[in-house]
Amino acid sequence: MPSGRAAVNDLLTASVEEAGGKISEELVATLVSKAQVEGKRLASKVALYKTQLHERLPEALDEVERASMSAATLQKRLDTLIAQLSMVDERTEASVAALARVDSVKLRIERCAKLVTEIQTWKYRLKSVNLLFDSKEIDKIAEEIEEMQKSLVLLEKLPEFDSRQAELNDLRSRLEAMCSPHLLVAIQKNDAEALAQYTAIFTRIGVADTIAQLYFSSLTDWLSEASASCNPAQLSEWLASFLVTVSDKITAECNTLPERFPSISQSDLVLHVLKALRRKLDQWVRTMCSTSGSTPVLDLLLEVLEASKTFVISFAERPHLSPSEVNGVINAIASVFTPYASRYGELEKQKLSTQLASCYERIVCDAGCTAMLDAMDWSLSHLGDMCDGALARCVAFASGATAQSLAGALDFAMSEYIQHILSMLRRVRRLAGFDGSVVAESDWSSIATAFRFLRFARRLRHQLRVFDVQCLTTLSQSLSRLLATSSAEGDSPATIFGRAFVPHQPAQIGYLSAVIDRIHDPSHAATDTRFLDRSVHSCQSLERAMRTLVYDSMQREVHVQLHGLPTWDVWGKDDVSSTVDDDLPVFSSQPSDYITKIGEHLFGLIQPLEVQISLNQQEDHVEDNVDDGLLAWLQRASTGTAEDLLQSVQEINFLGTAGARQLSADLEYISNIISALGIAVPPSLSLVQQALAGPPHRQSQTPGLSQSDRELLGRISAIRQRPAVQPEPSTGSST
Repeated sequence: MPSGRAAVNDLLTASVEEAGGKISEELVATLVSKAQVEGKRLASKVALYKTQLHERLPEALDEVERASMSAATLQKRLDTLIAQLSMVDERTEASVAALARVDSVKLRIERCAKLVTEIQTWKYRLKSVNLLFDSKEIDKIAEEIEEMQKSLVLLEKLPEFDSRQAELNDLRSRLEAMCSPHLLVAIQKNDAEALAQYTAIFTRIGVADTIAQLYFSSLTDWLSEASASCNPAQLSEWLASFLVTVSDKITAECNTLPERFPSISQSDLVLHVLKALRRKLDQWVRTMCSTSGSTPVLDLLLEVLEASKTFVISFAERPHLSPSEVNGVINAIASVFTPYASRYGELEKQKLSTQLASCYERIVCDAGCTAMLDAMDWSLSHLGDMCDGALARCVAFASGATAQSLAGALDFAMSEYIQHILSMLRRVRRLAGFDGSVVAESDWSSIATAFRFLRFARRLRHQLRVFDVQCLTTLSQSLSRLLATSSAEGDSPATIFGRAFVPHQPAQIGYLSAVIDRIHDPSHAATDTRFLDRSVHSCQSLERAMRTLVYDSMQREVHVQLHGLPTWDVWGKDDVSSTVDDDLPVFSSQPSDYITKIGEHLFGLIQPLEVQISLNQQEDHVEDNVDDGLLAWLQRASTGTAEDLLQSVQEINFLGTAGARQLSADLEYISNIISALGIAVPPSLSLVQQALAGPPHRQSQTPGLSQSDRELLGRISAIRQRPAVQPEPSTGSST
C-alpha cells in the first residue's frame, strides 16, 4: 500500500491532469475532499492492522521460545557427535600406523627376496658372461654387463659390494680391451656401421669416455705417421707443407665430427691435435738447433716460427674455439720458441758475425789501396742490408720484445766491424809511413786516399744514425701493441703471439718502455742516437782516427823535411861579428832549403784540399760544418807545422849566433807563408822568431807573457847559452 505522502502526490497529480494543468479553487476543494476520504480509509486500515498484531503476538512469542529450546538441544547433540568423531579418528590413525608397519615389513621381505634373487642372478650372469667372452659375442656381453650394472645398484649396501664392483670393472675392462682395436679400425676406416655398433656398446657399459680417448689416440697416431718423414735438419723446408696437411685434416674431421661422435666437441678435437703437435714441434726444434751445422740457427728458427705462427693464428678465425681457448693455443705454440728469446742476442751475434765475415775477407790491405777502399764502400751497403735484416728478424721473431738483445748484438757486430777497420787503418798508417816508417807508399800516403777514408767514416756514421732512428720507429710501433692494455675487442692473434715473448723482469720491461718513450721525446733531434749509442760512439772514434789520417797525410812532407833537424851542424856555427860587437847590424840569412820546401808544401795543399772538399760537399749526408772547410784544414796544417817546427827547435843542443840567425830567418819565412795562406800566425812562433833575432843575452823580457811562453823562451835561451861543447856533425844539410 502506498504511503500517505505518495497517495497525496498521486491525487494531486491526477487532479492537475484532469484540470488540464491548471490549479483553481474548485480543484483545490476537490483535492481536499479526496484527501479527507483517503485519510479516513488509511486510518481504518491502520486500526485493522493494529488489532491483528495484538492478536498474533503471543503466538509468535511461543514460537520463539520453542526455537530457543531446540537450539540448546541441538548444541548438546553436536558436542556428543564431535566427541564420537574424535574417538573414530584416533582409532583410524592407529589402524593406518599398523597398516604402514605391515607394508614396511612386506617391502623389506620383498626387497630381501629380490636381493636374494639378484645375488643368485649375479652369480649366474658372471658365469654366463665369462662363457660369452670365450665365444666373443660382444653384443650379449654388453647386454649382460648393462644388467649387472643395474643389479649392482641394488646390491650397493651388501657386504660384498666392493668385490662385485671389482668383478664388474674387470668385465668392463675385458670388453673394452676386446672392442677397442675394432673401434680404432672403424675410426680409421670411417666405418659408420661399426662406429655406431661399438659406440652403442661402450655407452651401454658406461665407458663412453673411452670413445673420445680412442678417437684422440687415432689422431695422435695419424700425426705420428704423417710426420714420420720429418728430418729435423730440414725442418724449415718441410714444416710448411706438413702444417697445411694438418690443417686440412682438422677441417675434414670437424666437418664429420657431429655425425660420427656427437659427444665430442670440435674445440676438444682442435685442442687435442694442437697439443700433440706442440709436443712434436718442441722436439723437432730442439733437434734442429742441435744439428743445424753451418746454417745459422736463427734463420732456421725464424722460418719454423713463421710457419708455426701462421698456422696457429689461422685457428683464431675459426668458430671452433672460444677466445680463451685461442689464447691458450697461441701461447702453447709460442712457448716452443720462448726459450730461445733468452738466447736471441747470442744467436743474432752469430748471424751478424757470419755476414760480416765476407766484409773482412774483402777489406784487406794486400788487395791494394783502391781495391781496399772500394771494398770498404761496398761493405757500407752490405752493412745496411745486414742491419735491416737484423731489425726485421727481431720484429718477426718476437714483435720487438727482444729489442734489448738486438741492441747488444748490433753493438757487438758494429764494434767488431769498426775494430777491423781500425786494424786495417793501423796497417795503412804503417804503409803510408805515418808510424815510424820513413819509406812510404805514395798510394797509401796521398791526401786523396786519406780523405776517402774520412768520407767512408762519415757515411758510416750517417748510415748508423739513420738506422738508429729506423730501429726506434719500427720497434716503438711494434712494442706499443705488445705493452698496451688489452682493448675491449681483444688483441689480435699476432699480438697475443708476440706478447708471449715479453720478459717479466722489471728492468727489461723498463727498457722496452723507454724505447717507446724515446721516439716520442721532442727533446731529441731526429738524428740523435738513442738506441745504438755504443755503436755511434765507436763510429765517432773511427771518424776521429780518419781525421788524424788526413792530418798526417798533409803533414807527411813536413815530417820528412824536419827529420834529423836538431842534429844539423849548421845550428852550432858562430860568425865573426858576434865576437866584436853584438850591436852591429847583420844581413838577414836566406831561408833554408827544408823550410822553403815546407812552405811550398803548405801552398801546394790548397789545390788537393779544394778537390777533396768539393767531393765531400757532394755527399748527400754532409752537414754544414765549418771544421770541414778549406781554411779549417789549412789552419790545422799550419798550426801543426808550427808545433812540429818548434818541437824540433827545442831539441837542438846548441845554437850559435849564425845558427840562431838562420833559424830566425827560417821561422820568419814560415810565418810569412802561414800569413799568406790567410791563417793567423801562432803567437809562440812569432815569439821564438823574435827571440832568435836578438843577441843571446837580450832575450825578450816582455811583461804579460804566459807561463808557458816564459818557459818556452827560457828553453830557447838555454840552448843559445850552452857551453861551447859542439855536437857531433850530422850528414844532414841546412841549405
